Amino acid sequence: MGPLTMDAWKGLSTKESKEVKKVIAEGYGFDGDLDVYFFINEKEKVFIINKEYDPSLLRNIRINSIGLYLGQYKDHKFRLSVEGSWMIGRKATNKVEVSENQLKNWMQGDPIPMTEEECKKIKYDFIIIQHKNDFFGSGKIDRKRHEILNFFPKARRIKVSGENGVLE
Repeated sequence: MGPLTMDAWKGLSTKESKEVKKVIAEGYGFDGDLDVYFFINEKEKVFIINKEYDPSLLRNIRINSIGLYLGQYKDHKFRLSVEGSWMIGRKATNKVEVSENQLKNWMQGDPIPMTEEECKKIKYDFIIIQHKNDFFGSGKIDRKRHEILNFFPKARRIKVSGENGVLE
């Protein structure tokens, strides 16, 4: 598929933007401010741009993407992208701190195992993945299998080779 015209992108109304902000605030325990314009494409991917930019300048322009990819908004749930987790992670409370080994496995596309008790403590379906001061997107809680399902983009995944687990 080629570039989309601005018609394929929908700027969210003030009411729709408030709904997205509410879902993010409730789902991730985010108490910060997202003073941005929200856009959504036909794949329900949400992008944001600074309010200093005039979105009317985008009319009749063929574009592949706009602004920063914040995440996917579907069925009143929001799955943060890696960049989205960086945007809200510092002011969010719904996040899980992972070990270096868990992070390596996460970045290879593996889920993060959890105990049943850990799963019960998490109220929302998605959780931010954090290692020290860095954020690595969000994962979905699978309460039946007691793990965090991996949505780390395939294009960003790392490969590990050899017995010592050397990163490539």
